[in-house]
Amino acid sequence: MQDSLEIVEKAMIHILGEEIGFEEAEIYWKMIRKESLEEINRSKKYRILKELFELGHLLRIKKHGIFEYIPVPPTFIYLESDIKKEHIDKQEKIYLKNYFNLFKEGDFLLEASGKVINGIVLFFIKNFMKKKADILLGGPDIFDLIEKETPAKFDNINFIGINKYFKKKGYCEKNLKLTEEEIISDRRFCIIDDELIICFFKSLGEVYEGYITSNKDRIELKKKEFNYILKSS
Repeated sequence: MQDSLEIVEKAMIHILGEEIGFEEAEIYWKMIRKESLEEINRSKKYRILKELFELGHLLRIKKHGIFEYIPVPPTFIYLESDIKKEHIDKQEKIYLKNYFNLFKEGDFLLEASGKVINGIVLFFIKNFMKKKADILLGGPDIFDLIEKETPAKFDNINFIGINKYFKKKGYCEKNLKLTEEEIISDRRFCIIDDELIICFFKSLGEVYEGYITSNKDRIELKKKEFNYILKSS
């Protein structure tokens, strides 16, 4: 079993390496497994981590006043590459084992490339949602993605999207409410089971800033915000 996992991982490193560079791919998968990067020259490591962040393969988080990089969930890699979903699922189990508690107990700031947000939201819906979720989104990409990848959970999610992006494609699902772009602006957030929030705000260029938290007061504030937009839609 272990040998077969290693073979799959080497194949994934090769495929991903052709897209982003082989050193970069190896470091990404080392971070999935939480292996030490101490053997890598410090300046080289900093350069590669910065490149991986800019490519959208790492998140930058601030916890207890300290910044660090963590890998984006492998879900995103599946959405962006030719790697087979079943191979990604095996790596996602390793990722969950190493990062589940960080997210579940999470109360930290983060920065991410805008192109990874859909993959992050999908990852949390797949692995953390048990009963329900509320999602404030922009266009239909993540809406379609969740319906395709997690159909059993789809009807238990309330979505609010931007009118102009959905109306022209004829969306009319009962769990989708539409509002105007100026109301949502560059905010994106997801409330899972009233226990966890993933929130993003557009910053500079393609970078989004935000936070992940299980803080009850912040969750209550976001629920009120979501319900206010819902009622006015």
